Amino acid sequence: MATVQNGSREPSLVGRLESFLKQIPALRGTRTRVRAELSALVHTIRSGVWRQVFRGRRERNSRRRQLPLVWQSSLSLDSSQPDLAGELRRLGIQYHEGSHALYIPPQAGLAATLGAFVDAYPPEAGYKLLKNPKGPDDAHYIGDLRRHPWVRSALVGTAADLIPVANFLHDQQIAPRLYDVAQLSAGASQLTMFVVQHIAGTCPTKEECATFLSRLRQLSESNQLITSLADWEHHDDFLSPDCNGNLLKSSMDGQLYYVDFQNFLIPEYDTYLHKVLDNARNTVHFGREYLFRGGRYLYQQIPGVASSGKRDIRLRWEQIKALLAQQDVGVRGRVVLDVGCNTGMVLAETLNDGAQWGIGWDLPEVVAHGSKILSALGYTRYHLTGARLAKNYPLMADIPSHLHPQLGNSILLYLAIRHHIGLIDALASVPWQVLVYEGPQEETPDELREVIHQLEEMASCEVAATGEIEDGDCTKRPLVVFRRRSQRP
Repeated sequence: MATVQNGSREPSLVGRLESFLKQIPALRGTRTRVRAELSALVHTIRSGVWRQVFRGRRERNSRRRQLPLVWQSSLSLDSSQPDLAGELRRLGIQYHEGSHALYIPPQAGLAATLGAFVDAYPPEAGYKLLKNPKGPDDAHYIGDLRRHPWVRSALVGTAADLIPVANFLHDQQIAPRLYDVAQLSAGASQLTMFVVQHIAGTCPTKEECATFLSRLRQLSESNQLITSLADWEHHDDFLSPDCNGNLLKSSMDGQLYYVDFQNFLIPEYDTYLHKVLDNARNTVHFGREYLFRGGRYLYQQIPGVASSGKRDIRLRWEQIKALLAQQDVGVRGRVVLDVGCNTGMVLAETLNDGAQWGIGWDLPEVVAHGSKILSALGYTRYHLTGARLAKNYPLMADIPSHLHPQLGNSILLYLAIRHHIGLIDALASVPWQVLVYEGPQEETPDELREVIHQLEEMASCEVAATGEIEDGDCTKRPLVVFRRRSQRP
């Protein structure tokens, strides 16, 4: 217990250390930093957040993850002293500068000035380039340790660590969507690029900001979300009415969006992930309840997560990939379409192998859970559509327009879906290059020959490879790879 002398309390440890530093001229510029480090350290210890965050980070990193795309840009930076702001000015690109990144909003001619990769993303996308010149797996979001506490930098983590956080905020409808975290080649330097939904809007009122902060407080009190800032409610980034420019009222839908995500953390990631799966179980389950499956179990296993399912997704994908490899076909850099995608786990495997984008269709109630599962697992480059698929369903109408130019090189998956909806007409109109067909367990050789004949006629394609697939609780099924007659992979 502190003793009291002359009516005043004995200085705290932090106070004594600060007083000591003031007496050393060479260290006078250091005392503020030491105080900031100690404040951040005390916050992480008292809240227990460091244990939760690092445990969750280890769990995520033990699983396969969406492979970052690598894009070439028009930027040319010196690897020793990269002047990113100066290079953007040289190219005439409009940007806004923050403490850790430079943000490039949508603007005319951006693909010509920054790089052709811009056309691979939605037209409303903005581009946040980290100042820390490293790739997504290595670049800490807070990279300048001369100005910012090391403890907070370690807590926030790398760009890749922030993906589940950004996805969670978007799922809660309090932040814009994160489309991608990619690596950008800029001459001698490599940069990390966040591709985000751009929010054009105005400053909210004090009342609107108070409502938003109340929502954050509820998420914090329920231990769903915490901030990496000590005493966050009094920090500039959360002061009314605009939270230091981070809170905008969208001119499109009138909602409030917090446009930065590095201030937030998911405290119990594994608990959160399993809650998402448990909420989905009754909707995306396979058939009846099974005692030794813990009741109803998922149709698709979730790779890397302790959850049973009828289909062993990793094994299933490896067998499909092997058959594609016989034709020198891989998914890297391609758009992959999955008709009857269930929770999207096959699309997840293609993204792990470097697919540019995954597009899927299934029942609306299934897709609603599939999107949440993909988001919780840290995937961003996907677009799922809830649909009552039928013979005349127009698939092309659901494919985002910015992906249309890439469809001529795309792979379409038609896996274990024909016996539910038949062969839909859109298989002829979608300009895929390769189609993978998986039949039902009970499909006879005669039925398979008829399916092959119908596909060859309707889609002007030919059989490239055949095989069989067996995984999980499924017996052998036929597997066929088709390719367009006018194209070669």
